[in-house]
Amino acid sequence: MMKAAVVVLALALALTADVPAGAAPLLSSSSDLPPQMANHSFLFVVGAHHSGTTILDLVICQHPSVSCLLDTNVPENEGQHLQHVYPSAARTGGDLGYGFDPRSRVTEESDFVTDDNRLAIFNAWAKFWDLRKPVLLEKSPPHMLKMRFLQALFTGDRVSFLMTIRHPLGCAHFRYMRPQYREEGVPDCGEEFIAHWLQLYRLAREDMEHIEHVAVIQLEDFVGRSQAMAQGYMAEMERFLGLPNKVHLQGKQSHPRPAVAAAAARRGRTRRNSPGGSDPSASAAGHLQSRSASQSPNSHPQADQLRPQSQRKLLGYHGDRHHVQVSFGSAMRWVDDWNALVDMSSPTCQNLIAKYEDELNQYGYSLRNLSHVTQPKVLREHLLKFEVIEDQED
Repeated sequence: MMKAAVVVLALALALTADVPAGAAPLLSSSSDLPPQMANHSFLFVVGAHHSGTTILDLVICQHPSVSCLLDTNVPENEGQHLQHVYPSAARTGGDLGYGFDPRSRVTEESDFVTDDNRLAIFNAWAKFWDLRKPVLLEKSPPHMLKMRFLQALFTGDRVSFLMTIRHPLGCAHFRYMRPQYREEGVPDCGEEFIAHWLQLYRLAREDMEHIEHVAVIQLEDFVGRSQAMAQGYMAEMERFLGLPNKVHLQGKQSHPRPAVAAAAARRGRTRRNSPGGSDPSASAAGHLQSRSASQSPNSHPQADQLRPQSQRKLLGYHGDRHHVQVSFGSAMRWVDDWNALVDMSSPTCQNLIAKYEDELNQYGYSLRNLSHVTQPKVLREHLLKFEVIEDQED
């Protein structure tokens, strides 16, 4: 097998807006930062909830020059829950609403931009960082609407952002696997998930015009293909951050699952395809019970509600924070579960497709063909892309 690696790294540098009159002044140079901050750079991992922020946080945290927030006793070790300067997403609409609440979007023009607040936020996070390391990493998905604010606090020459993106129905997988959806289906065909996802990335795109250092990682490419591809992405992320290549991903290859229909048939359930005649919740339940019974370590991401004891081991990684194993080739396995619950040929779903398909296509995703993934056109200038082209000789 011959392999040719083509690396494309497109990162846009934009002008930052001035801090407005009336806000407490912030020093513009990293050399003027308080001593406890001046010797560090700051990396923020952002993106829609369940778009891959956690796995990105964990793998970057393996780098010897990086310290991340760990053992904080707050949900997913997210910095948003450790500080008291601005409201967390839970207080501004929750995971499916904060994008529509104006309080969630904070920029350099906010009254929150003060030296006192900068110190308060840093001190809240510094309790859990190893300050001997030069790069300090913080991960909170909702900070995708606070990039301009964080850049103003910690200065543009010291701040970088990595933003994850994933199909909105893939992001929502953990939600529609909850018992209420498995029993009742998804009556709106996922519109609540899709509308909020689009709102987040629309706002983030506007804000990215003001961010100096930002790269976008498409989860389906990062962990959706092979270990070689993922390692290539990892090397590009390290290069983007100005770090030597030190992180070597440990893989746990994903294996194909039995088809949903086959799993349902083994339990004596028949899935009828005619509109109104199917029993998607029953089919999905049988399929999920089969997966749980097998105890496969490569089960579908985000099955927390089905097997609480496994917690987040199914979100694309295994092991602990010191020995992370990444599940390669599993990024699209949510599609089977969605199709077991929802009849996309129904009038409701067809109306949804007509409403959102064109805009989703701009981000590289489709509702007509859920498995179709391509480059996000509207984020291309920021896209971190590593492609491995393999030619096989017979």
